[in-house]
Amino acid sequence: MARAEHKTTAKVIGSWLYGAEESVQLDTPDWVAWLAEHTTFYLESSQGTLTARREVRGPAHYWYAYRRYHGKLYKSYLGKAEEVTRERLQMIAQALADKADA
Repeated sequence: MARAEHKTTAKVIGSWLYGAEESVQLDTPDWVAWLAEHTTFYLESSQGTLTARREVRGPAHYWYAYRRYHGKLYKSYLGKAEEVTRERLQMIAQALADKADA
């Protein structure tokens, strides 16, 4: 774990989100429902790591991915809850890792 805050933040590993009270499989209706009720989670994968946050833009809610590397913060759009899939998370984690390494 890179930061102490991740000890209590729900974490996605593989195809599952592990939280303090529950585990939810990604790409299921339960996953979309979880995203609608929560505001942040952490992803740990072979493609890279990121912290996802739900943000309000006008009347809608959107998810964004963040990764800090050598003091610089990188941000990428994840989408609405129903667009935040395992495949999308892996793709964005890789893109953020590539930006950080560039």
